[in-house]
Amino acid sequence: MKTVKIQILRDDVVADAARTSAFAAGRAADPDAVDRIAADEGALEMLNLFWTEAAAVVAARLRDFIVSVDYALGSFAMVLSLSSAYDDAQSNSLSRDIYSSMVASVTAQWYAMANKPAAPAMQAKADALLEAAAARCTHRRRPQRRGGAA
Repeated sequence: MKTVKIQILRDDVVADAARTSAFAAGRAADPDAVDRIAADEGALEMLNLFWTEAAAVVAARLRDFIVSVDYALGSFAMVLSLSSAYDDAQSNSLSRDIYSSMVASVTAQWYAMANKPAAPAMQAKADALLEAAAARCTHRRRPQRRGGAA
């Protein structure tokens, strides 16, 4: 079995979710969108709560692979136990998919309050990214022949 360690920092996820909401608000045709959609300093406490929920969703989806999970000190750290045939080249993409899924999930939960029409699409994106991460956990290296070229 191979062990993969992934750590996602809460502050990074919350900051990217806030940037995403600010970008969406800036592009909206509605002049009141910035006040309504963009996550400001007052919303950060709510985004931190959403981060905890997003981390729990990731842990639940990847529970078959998780050896340990730690939510301490503003980060979400996981140790995954994957097949010995797991392709190590997938680790960076796996980490990025999990991170992006958490950002999309936090943003979707914020949109459920501030930008309801965009919430389902953002949640679908979060779900798709998490499924991609789960698929990467089972991705295996292509078999190599021993003893020379074919």
